[in-house]
Amino acid sequence: NNSISPALNSVIDKTFFHCREWSFTIENDVYIRYQCFQGLDEFRDSIRKHQPHKIDIGAVFNALPKDHTTIKPELFKPIQRELVFDIDMTDYDNIRTCCEGANICNRCWPFMTMAVKILDQSLREDFGFQHI
Repeated sequence: NNSISPALNSVIDKTFFHCREWSFTIENDVYIRYQCFQGLDEFRDSIRKHQPHKIDIGAVFNALPKDHTTIKPELFKPIQRELVFDIDMTDYDNIRTCCEGANICNRCWPFMTMAVKILDQSLREDFGFQHI
């Protein structure tokens, strides 16, 4: 169901999704940047076409990311970004006894839980974040 409540729909910036940069990592570690999509169908079609093994969500720009080569660099600016932390289970391979690499089982989850708790505490105490 792709329906959005009328109240939420009234405050959504319709250009937000269009100006979001997406990047795909495809076969042979080919990295495709500055992609943007007009809607869900175009996004889905691109995923089906490229079959990425990794998708990165980038900043929202003041213009369409796919047009970045036609815009003076000083005029092409990100207007919104998210702070993202990537916690990889492979970082715990030297202490995990159940799995390794990208494999994960129920016994691995406490490591992820600890990482999130440490990150949460550090963001609050060391950097003053309040609304996480």
